[in-house]
Amino acid sequence: MNELQVRRLAGLLLILVPVAFTICFTLLQMQFEYPDILRQSTADVLAKFQAGGTRLIAVWYALTLTAVLFIPVVVLMHRVLAAQEASVTLWIATVFGVVAGLAQTLGFLRWPFLVPHLAAAYLAPGASEAQRAITEGNTGILAVPANKLADWMSRLSNNNAQGEYYLTDVIEMAVSDGLLVATEQPHDPMEVQGANDRKQLAERNAELGQKLMLAEAALNRYASVQEQNQRLQRLLDVQRSLGLGAQLARLIDVDPGPFHRRIVLNIGSVDGVAVNQAVIDGTGVMGQIVETLPHTSTVMLITNPAHAIPVAIERTGLRTIAKGGSNADTLELPNIPISADVKIGDRLITSGLGGIYPAGFPVGEIRAIANDASGMFAAALATPSAALDRSGEVLVLHEVPDAIGPPDLAPDNGPPASLAGDETAPSKADKQ
Repeated sequence: MNELQVRRLAGLLLILVPVAFTICFTLLQMQFEYPDILRQSTADVLAKFQAGGTRLIAVWYALTLTAVLFIPVVVLMHRVLAAQEASVTLWIATVFGVVAGLAQTLGFLRWPFLVPHLAAAYLAPGASEAQRAITEGNTGILAVPANKLADWMSRLSNNNAQGEYYLTDVIEMAVSDGLLVATEQPHDPMEVQGANDRKQLAERNAELGQKLMLAEAALNRYASVQEQNQRLQRLLDVQRSLGLGAQLARLIDVDPGPFHRRIVLNIGSVDGVAVNQAVIDGTGVMGQIVETLPHTSTVMLITNPAHAIPVAIERTGLRTIAKGGSNADTLELPNIPISADVKIGDRLITSGLGGIYPAGFPVGEIRAIANDASGMFAAALATPSAALDRSGEVLVLHEVPDAIGPPDLAPDNGPPASLAGDETAPSKADKQ
């Protein structure tokens, strides 16, 4: 072979060998997930290899061939370069290239030669050759009368093209014996799917785990929806019992500031919402509207430090002011006369003063009483009645305005006009 032929052959192999290697490696990635599969457990690797069958082994042989072809490429390149200038460095590089090709060939050959035996021994150590030759299994559930099953099993035959016994033949026997045959379609194919090897068993377990998580999420969602329905029912009951107009709104945002304590509702000025309207939930007063936009509105909660609400103690009628405090779950009632009849557990309701909150709505419950620093007044702490940090739906109150002007005149008393007679007719006295 002259120098020109050597150059051409070396160039051709330099093109074909990388292309062939890339094709084989891509097929391995598609069929065997190589080399990512090597990060998984031994059982998963062997199960995946066994599932690939003869096609996967053929790909490994093809990849091994590309490693073998790498050796003549190295030798031919040595001849081409040595014709120009031979050196010790070139010889060292050639030797290393040949050794690398041999090592790569041996590394690839272990997969088609050794791994099939390892997979068979690891995944089915007690199986016979005939059992290991089984590559497919069909599963199903048959419910048959016990007294018929023994007879049907004895009549099963392998007289078919595959020479196999099929348990499903008992269906034909049942029909021929005059029995009713009914089928049941599973709601989910997972209910009847089988596992023929460890890989499929792991896949079934993963699928079942995912379905369990989805079922738990659906159950939690159901409980949440049920709780929401109960809250809406309470709001509906409150709305029906009010002598006021009330508009349902949903909370869509919360001001995260520790001293702002505001919420945002999904209704605004285009829905008829205005500043200073009262907001309640199913258990008590939430706050008041302080800002409106076309489609949203902002509510200042009653625990906001800048908020104050006129209240009355339900038991005694004593009027006072409840203010927002430093804690998000506390109302402060300062400047209570020491002689006032106030007890822990007293309920606070709106007094109706101030023109914002209608009278009679629950505000909170007193939980602590003590004298203030001056000793001249008492101060109390109360827990809000409304679920300020939990309510997702609220009612915005629209008070029905009173009629302007004097009331209508009462109707005249007396008998109906049809019984009063003709007032213009003369009486007997007149006639006389």
